[in-house]
Amino acid sequence: MIHTFHGHVLDGYFALWLSRLFVIIERWLARRPDRLIAVSPSIRDELLKKGIGRRAQWVVIPLGLELAPLAQLSLPTPAASVRVGLVGRLVPVKNPGLFLEALACLAVQPRGGAVSGLVVGDGPLRAALERQALRLGLDGRVRFTGWQRDLPAVYEQLDVVCVTSWNEGTPVSLIEAMAAGRPVLVARGLAWDHLESFGAGFVFDRTEASVCEVLRKAQFAHMEVVPFYARLSLAEQQKVFAPHTGRRVVLATNVAETSITVPGIRYVVDVGLARVKR
Repeated sequence: MIHTFHGHVLDGYFALWLSRLFVIIERWLARRPDRLIAVSPSIRDELLKKGIGRRAQWVVIPLGLELAPLAQLSLPTPAASVRVGLVGRLVPVKNPGLFLEALACLAVQPRGGAVSGLVVGDGPLRAALERQALRLGLDGRVRFTGWQRDLPAVYEQLDVVCVTSWNEGTPVSLIEAMAAGRPVLVARGLAWDHLESFGAGFVFDRTEASVCEVLRKAQFAHMEVVPFYARLSLAEQQKVFAPHTGRRVVLATNVAETSITVPGIRYVVDVGLARVKR
């Protein structure tokens, strides 16, 4: 017998007493299956902490997603306006109101006029969120699209993707955004295994001020990062000499030599640290 968890509803979905009741039920049900399957290590570990199943029962099978079309998208280019998106169901556990509050906070910053929002998805909170957007003075700054089937077209419109959820099983929008080469903003404590597997992102606390500050920093995230190490193939090393537009950061082990041989270097940062594998 097999029991699968594509996520769980044991935090943030129901009243505390009802969540505790569901945990007791899941503990009882977990005694019977031969295997318990989770879609990520974080889900497995969360459920183990709640006393659901034994470690020997658990197997992690990642969610299968068609990411090839997203990987073919061009990277965001530096622009005067940064387009920030929230993609997913508009339900309480996704905490979408925080996204709007952060945009409103950012709007009063010196560079706030350069940011716009896109909410992709639908759900029972949509009407309330649209009213909240008007109340926060975001009319014309944020747009609600409803459900969309053409994912490449969605992510092509975005420069940064935000995940504000209270909890996630597998944060699909985060994975899709990384596949599309978009920076991600993730609530602290969410999806560390996905960040480590697919790339890097900005992490924020669940307050509008925290998200606002991270969004402000993300406006400077539209730059190309090119590695330049001796262990790379010759073809990969030659990429650093290829023509490019916009800002570029070159990561090199030999900082001094790179600053001389690579054309167009304006600034050199040497942290004075080295990690040697012996």
